[in-house]
Amino acid sequence: MKSKPLYSKIYETLKERIENRDYLPGEQLPTESELTVMFQVSRITVKRALDDLEQQGYIYRIKGSGSYVNGPGGSGSAARLMQRMIAFILPSEGASGIGGYVSGASKELESRGYYLSIHTTNESPAKERELLESLPKNGIQGIIFYPINGRTNLDAVYTLYMNGFPIVTIDKYYEGIPVGSVVADNQAGGYMAASRLAQLGHSRIAFVSSVSLDSATSVKNRYIGYCRALKDHGLVLDPELVVLDYIEELGRMGEQPFYEQLVHRLMRLKVTAVQAENDHVAIKLLLAAASLDLKVPEQLSIVGFDNNELAEHVDIPLTTVEQQFKEIGRKAAELIVHALETGQYPDARHEIPVLWKERASTGKPPRSHAVWNADV
Repeated sequence: MKSKPLYSKIYETLKERIENRDYLPGEQLPTESELTVMFQVSRITVKRALDDLEQQGYIYRIKGSGSYVNGPGGSGSAARLMQRMIAFILPSEGASGIGGYVSGASKELESRGYYLSIHTTNESPAKERELLESLPKNGIQGIIFYPINGRTNLDAVYTLYMNGFPIVTIDKYYEGIPVGSVVADNQAGGYMAASRLAQLGHSRIAFVSSVSLDSATSVKNRYIGYCRALKDHGLVLDPELVVLDYIEELGRMGEQPFYEQLVHRLMRLKVTAVQAENDHVAIKLLLAAASLDLKVPEQLSIVGFDNNELAEHVDIPLTTVEQQFKEIGRKAAELIVHALETGQYPDARHEIPVLWKERASTGKPPRSHAVWNADV
């Protein structure tokens, strides 16, 4: 009799452990590297087994984080499982804070006897709408929703609200409709960053965001905090130092040329500090400054937002505002369960405090404010 392929043996072993609750819903499986050692096989073999587990709905995978248990498999438990299943709709596998959000929500739901299923939209508004409309019909009991932006599919979200279906947004909220949300205190974070730069002596502080203010309440509130801080410190808000909504231009030029040109322009405007929309943008600015032989923070200070996993591991560790991603995920799950068990619809906004993380990318402004003369 022909023996089973190695990947099939790994699949069956992990499947059995999941069904026996050796691995609980929301729990992370051993990494691919750990599984290669455990089963004494190649990484390709492990990956094939994990692919099959994902296709059968036993696990979900998060890029850069790992594989997590979706819940017990098998048709016999499907109906019971769906009665306790909460969906998490994400814009992409690489969106900021995903690992923390999922971890916080999973642990809270597990402690309350619920399961979590993960769905990604790949930044597609059409896919986002499809999930918002189909998941409740397929038996999902509630939705934690990370919107692509604060404009698309508002009608679909409002329909769920009017039908009494538990849905809570994270990261962003929809203005004008009373849907519950759990977000970072973005305005406080924006104020915190600009205020600290002003305290260091900076008077020419730029605000840079790849998206428009009306597309993301998170960025809009960071900008409002930035403006308030400048006013409170007696600084003039210069529209030339506010750079917004440049994704299309970046796509035409390419990332590196665009950010180099942007840094060059800001330096010509005598900017000594930049407050970025998030850590991703801040790191791109750091790289552009390095390619232009600009010293950070001696010539230019840079602040991000999020405190993602790369922030403290770049060549010049990034000063940033930390979101408490796990607490946001946990609170969102708590609100969904509360709605299911009490019938009280979550309709309030909950703001989770942010934390200041000062690192090497910020310092006092240069003594000379002469126009920067580097060539590009």
